[in-house]
Amino acid sequence: EALPSISFASDPNTGIYSPGADQVAISTGGSGRLFVDSSGNVGVGTNSLSRNFTVRNSSTIVAASLVSNPANIAYLLFGDTDSDAQGRVQYDNASDSLHLYTAGSERLRITSAGLVGVGTSSPSTNTEINAALDTGASLALNEGQLSIGREANSGGAVRIGYDTTNNFGFISSGRVGVSWDKLILNAGGGNVGIGTSSPSSLLHLSVATAAS
Repeated sequence: EALPSISFASDPNTGIYSPGADQVAISTGGSGRLFVDSSGNVGVGTNSLSRNFTVRNSSTIVAASLVSNPANIAYLLFGDTDSDAQGRVQYDNASDSLHLYTAGSERLRITSAGLVGVGTSSPSTNTEINAALDTGASLALNEGQLSIGREANSGGAVRIGYDTTNNFGFISSGRVGVSWDKLILNAGGGNVGIGTSSPSSLLHLSVATAAS
């Protein structure tokens, strides 16, 4: 029971009290609901305060926020404890980036430029997804092109999509804007080129050396 020192005449178990030295709390129905400790930490539903602000609905549901000034990082923690190893949303003021964690590991990041990385903390395209199928395996979407394979944001990936002149094609390697070297559907006349980036007929096949 947390009977308040300052209460209402018609409701003596609701009001303000001090649960300890340099602490203040508010109780309703004879139970403490909101607490402020000597460091200025605030707790809702709990007087066990290790964060700037902690909310506890029950023994198994906790949400807590922490501001770490030396690191310029603010956290919003979720889980059954206020441990940093639980799920959290984190904002890094130094890099102006937003991070999403589960089980203590970063899963998604939005950079200050608005680039989104899933499974990578350093996306270099609008949306980049890195999977653990193989070292460097990834999937990236950028400027109308889908890149698949190792290091999808580099020149070594397979690319499918549109180039800067609205031609649709398939390329074995290279970045946005380069000529399609495997297959192209020309935006102007609808010609299809295989092995050429400039098809001159409805179907244009080209090889670097004559077949033997």
